[in-house]
This record gives sequence, structure tokens and C-alpha cells, in this order.
Amino acid sequence: MFNKLVIIDASACVYTGMCSKRHKDKSYYGYPVGGLHYLFRYVTTALAQTSHVIVAFDSRSFRKDLLDGYKAGRKHDKRVQSQLEMAYEMLQRANVACYKYDGYEADDIIAWAVQQNVNNFLEIEMCGNDHDLLHNVQRNVVFKSISSNTTSVYMINFEKAIEKGVTIYFNTISAYKVFCGCTSDKIPSLTLQCGLKGKQIYDKYIEFLRKQEISFDYNIITNSKLVNIFAAMSGLFTDEERLDVFNRVKLVYPAECPEGVTITGTCLKEINANEMCYMLTLFNDYESLRCLKYSKLTLAQDDINLLRKASKDLLTGAFEVDRSQECSINSMDVFEEDLFLRDV
Repeated sequence: MFNKLVIIDASACVYTGMCSKRHKDKSYYGYPVGGLHYLFRYVTTALAQTSHVIVAFDSRSFRKDLLDGYKAGRKHDKRVQSQLEMAYEMLQRANVACYKYDGYEADDIIAWAVQQNVNNFLEIEMCGNDHDLLHNVQRNVVFKSISSNTTSVYMINFEKAIEKGVTIYFNTISAYKVFCGCTSDKIPSLTLQCGLKGKQIYDKYIEFLRKQEISFDYNIITNSKLVNIFAAMSGLFTDEERLDVFNRVKLVYPAECPEGVTITGTCLKEINANEMCYMLTLFNDYESLRCLKYSKLTLAQDDINLLRKASKDLLTGAFEVDRSQECSINSMDVFEEDLFLRDV
């Protein structure tokens, strides 16, 4: 059994870095690197501490086809997207375990990583700022917040740490979100014809579990079938409302891992040191170089030109044109951190 696995939500790190006072204005040859530095801090620290590392990346989610307006209204910062693309390419070249699957979010990949590795490590640490990740918290799996706006959550503080003044029982975070909705994901709170709303329905769900003597053991309580059984047996839901619950379960709970997908981590001895050193030098990340005890390389003119071209593409709108996105040549949208800190 290995000591520790660190699973990192790449998008959360880059977005948070671009919002932080320390990192948001960092650039190198005109290219923004603050988000990259924030992400690399978590990657290199974990590697230096002899942990295994997994970095999870978002793709367009299948959930957008289940609910009109899912995560609608979030601002997209082209500087963040560009840095994420750079990170995915460069980290892979350095042989860091990076995973990205069409149709799935980083949250799904992190859930698969936990499921597949929970018995192989003494501790698993999920680094992000998304309350959806709390679905995976259990005896040896913890959520480490990368933002001052969210709290790190362990099994021991689960019930009181998630939402101020609200008790969310271990580990019913996904069921809570099914009934109470999520403002940042644009999932509305559920209201039944019988008059019950969000938190009241959740309380009835907890009461149902206790009456049925359902164990709050992680592997049992996180099974999405329990919510569907409650909707079918409680007598509180109309047929249409039960269908709504089934759809909400698909939106909220981690997606099932596709057949043949295996998620494994990388440790320091498996890293391509030359590529890692080149990547950290390219983005002028002295702190991460020192963390791994690497020396800075001398960049060739082609490397400098790469950064200058990437910077120019962002400024002129070519970055968005190449990706069939709407251009915003005269503005550099600032991503508001609270839009990414997903409420439950």
C-alpha cells in the first residue's frame, strides 16, 4: 500500500490562481502564467513530498444535455482556458498523470480516481474548491480547499463544515443537492405539490433512511439508488416529480466510469525530469523549480516566440477564433471567483 495520493482539479487551481492577489497579474513575455503557477504549486509540492499525483481536467459535460441552463451565466476567461490547454499538454509531456474525457467533468474523473485507488493508499487528498467533491469524502479520503472561501472537509467535521448553520449528514451531500439544488450550477431547489421544499424534503429523506435502518456507511449511503427508492416509496412525490428526481440524480451524482478507463497516479521517480524542468522554466515558475530542487534552464528563442505568440493570440482574439468562440478583442474578462465556488 502506498502512502498518499493527491488528486488535483486543474480548472479550480487555474481559476483560483487568476483571482488571487499574488498570482493574477503574473505574466512572462506577455503570456499570463498566474494560474499555471498556482496549479504547479500543488503538483510539485505533492511530488516533492513523495506523494502520487493525478491532475483532472474538465470537458463539456453531458449534463448540459440533461438540463437547459446547466451552469449557465458563468463567465469564461480566455486566459484561463489558454493556460489549461498549456498545462494539459506540458504536464503530459512531463509524464504527470493527466486525465480528460469528452463529456465528463473533472468531478467525475476525481470520483473514479477515488473509487479505483481508495484501497491502495493510506490517504487520498482531493484539492479543489467544489463541494461536489465532498461526495468522495470517507475514512481515508479528505477534501483540501484551495480557496479561502471554502473549508477543508474530513469525515470528522463533515456534518457542520459544508454550509453554515445547516447539518448535512455524512455522506449525503449529493442527496442534499438533489433536493436543495445548487445556485452556481443553476439547479433549482425542488418544490413538491404537497408543499414540501428543498431542505424539508432532505429532512424527510434522512427520516426515511433511519426508519428503514439504512446504515450511514460510505458505500451504502452514497448509492444514488437510495434517493430513487425514497422518491418511489415515500408517497410524497407525483409521477412527474419522481421523474424529475431521477433526472436530478443523473445531474448531481458522479457519472459511472466508462468501461476500460483506469485512473492511476504518478510519483516523482516516474516524472520526466527534463520535460518538467523545461515546463517550469518556460512559465518562469522559480518556486516550483526550487521545490523539486531543479535548476532553471536557458530558453531558446523559439520558446520565447511560443510565449509571445500565445500572448498575441489572446490579445487579438485569434485564440477564440481558432476555437470557434466569440471574440472579445478589447477586453480581458476577469473571472469572478465566487462563480466558480459552487454552492450546494
